[in-house]
Amino acid sequence: MPDLIITGVPRSGTSLAAAIIDQAQGCLCLSEPETHLELMLNAPSVEDFVARIGQDFDVIRQNVVGGNSVLDRRSEDGAPVTNYFTDPGPDGQRKTGYTIGPITRPGLPADFVLGVKHVALYAAALPQIVQSGRYRVVALVRDPVSLLMSWQSLDLPISRGRLPAGMEEAARYGSRSS
Repeated sequence: MPDLIITGVPRSGTSLAAAIIDQAQGCLCLSEPETHLELMLNAPSVEDFVARIGQDFDVIRQNVVGGNSVLDRRSEDGAPVTNYFTDPGPDGQRKTGYTIGPITRPGLPADFVLGVKHVALYAAALPQIVQSGRYRVVALVRDPVSLLMSWQSLDLPISRGRLPAGMEEAARYGSRSS
């Protein structure tokens, strides 16, 4: 199974894990593709969402093997993102520290390990993702004290006890998933 899903609790190290995997030989790991949010919003069921993710994995793999670019969140220097936020500036604010742009990965074989990280979307559909049997899954959890401190250091919905993409998915599919 060369397809890998990375998920977990927000701010638990999923970006770092994705970056480490991305730098391994024979691997490409993308970080929260915008298209997967669109897939979730347009899917009539969680099972359909998981099927659409699989179709997108196939398209990404074909593009990469064919020498075409795919969009990904990267640091300014093109390296994989290890943390979405910068250190606090003089005003105490932390800003996003990535750009979304095209990347290529020449020379990867057709059976390269393709990983995709999406915390909220994949966590909300995790039972169906596992049930599909298509993916290896890495789900990260961090020490709760460190995790809560990280949440409090940022102005994010999770800092206020909300996970909109995960709640959207759970509410949308709660009564329709098997």
